[in-house]
Amino acid sequence: MSQASDIYQDHLDRITASFWDRDFETLVLEMVYPHKMASSGGLEEVASPTALKSAAIAYRDRLDEMGATAFLRICTAAAFAEGREDRIDGVHRVYILAGGRQVMPVYSSELILLHRQDRWMGAGVRGAYGPSDIGILRPPEGLLDSADF
Repeated sequence: MSQASDIYQDHLDRITASFWDRDFETLVLEMVYPHKMASSGGLEEVASPTALKSAAIAYRDRLDEMGATAFLRICTAAAFAEGREDRIDGVHRVYILAGGRQVMPVYSSELILLHRQDRWMGAGVRGAYGPSDIGILRPPEGLLDSADF
């Protein structure tokens, strides 16, 4: 079995490339639904690929507006969940850059991967910044209690 950190970074790289290249159809196929997204704005459960695609497009458009020329996510820690070989919990750093400068402060994010359909898929993400912090969306409606994440 591969190291959890290798699997985690591979997932980050594939999703980041799809996101940056605006290949949202590929991006949404790499997720489990409902998909949970937690941030300073609360917890949102994204029910479908269509809903996630809309959020990803809005986020990508906002990065363009901010002048971003690069979006990087680097694994800092990842491990198989205790007693499970089908779940990886990890942490990564997010870098949003314009040339050599930061567009926003580097921040940490957590990601849950689940092994489904013979591959590792994103099940949920928790980031330090939410949609309203970045200015892409209003805070999500129907927030779930953070213990549900």
